Amino acid sequence: MRLVKTKEIVNPDFKVDFFSRLIASWFFTGYFPKGSGTVGSLAAFVVFLFPSMNDPYRLSIAFLIVFILGTYATIPMMKRYGNDPSTVVVDEVVGQWFTIMIVMAAGYWKLTLINCLVTFIGFRGFDILKLQPAKYFDRKHTALGVMLDDVAAAVYGGIFSIFVIIALQRMFGW
Repeated sequence: MRLVKTKEIVNPDFKVDFFSRLIASWFFTGYFPKGSGTVGSLAAFVVFLFPSMNDPYRLSIAFLIVFILGTYATIPMMKRYGNDPSTVVVDEVVGQWFTIMIVMAAGYWKLTLINCLVTFIGFRGFDILKLQPAKYFDRKHTALGVMLDDVAAAVYGGIFSIFVIIALQRMFGW
């Protein structure tokens, strides 16, 4: 379990194209000096500034597009920075979105500060824990593995978030 990934360049001669850096680092949030994964997860919420993204179908389409683009963008980043580099945070973005999609599918998503906080904590917690099968994908050391370990963590994060949101609703009558 790694709480903080180190930023290192394993192949300084390999040049990563602009598009790969843009997507894999999720608009350069992956270059944040500390906690880039946490910053990437927070950056995932920016899409909700667009009310249309509160629609599960649109978010699902965005998820699929970003998952595919992120997988391809991660390949050159891994060539320069090594396995699961800290600069790659597109996996946190898709993981955060998948957590929210699970909560949406259960009918408990409403864009509130509490729901955002619950899904954020749920996803980040399980992303750091790396329970199976997330640990399996994390050990693959491939671009697809980088992406899938966060999707696996998102499943746990989504289920956890649903239970927490239900408990909060019952305790506080929301």
